[in-house]
Amino acid sequence: LPQHSTQHISYTSQKSEIMANARTTLIVSGLAAAAAAGYYAFVKKDELFTKKTTDDVTEEESEDEANPHQLVVDSWEVVKAIDNYEEVAGELLFKRIFEINPEAAAIFKFTDGYETTDEALYAQEAFKKHATAVVSSVTAAVGLLESGDLTTLVTVLKEFGAKHLAAGLQLEKAHYDLVGQALLDTLAAALAAKFTPKVKQAWTAVYGVITENMMAGAAEFSS
Repeated sequence: LPQHSTQHISYTSQKSEIMANARTTLIVSGLAAAAAAGYYAFVKKDELFTKKTTDDVTEEESEDEANPHQLVVDSWEVVKAIDNYEEVAGELLFKRIFEINPEAAAIFKFTDGYETTDEALYAQEAFKKHATAVVSSVTAAVGLLESGDLTTLVTVLKEFGAKHLAAGLQLEKAHYDLVGQALLDTLAAALAAKFTPKVKQAWTAVYGVITENMMAGAAEFSS
């Protein structure tokens, strides 16, 4: 997961670096921040929350009693238990993004020369490297969710939004919605019956927070 300073960033001086990484920033930031933002969404009013592990309660009791951010953390643990989960989840995610909006493939260099329906695209090392890095970012961000720093998380979300705008990416809510829908669909495929309505609601709320704060960061940068 990229390291972020909580100090003010001079976006103008960093524009060339941002442009070089613009292809990967959209999905990485969306996923990582979505997980990390759970702390902001659900712990703000309950900072003394004591987590109850799934060993302490039955599955039904766990879901009924869990705070939504706990459902996010616990459901990601289920994903991590899948063999080779980074490649599996990464492939599911990108296939779903391209199914929803094939034009999104133009953002990524690894799609050059391929159709999004080409299995060879997903077998190439460039794709695997990128996809597993994205999923690794989610794992790292979920770790932040459990021990997170509210101020830092909100700052990071806003910095992501500002960096997108500085890179020349005029992102609308529809762009964020694309990533969010693909994430939910990937989780549904990976979790199967464990992707319950409450788990879906928890992840949806988390992603709503990331969208709100990234868009706010872009707005602040442009003003």
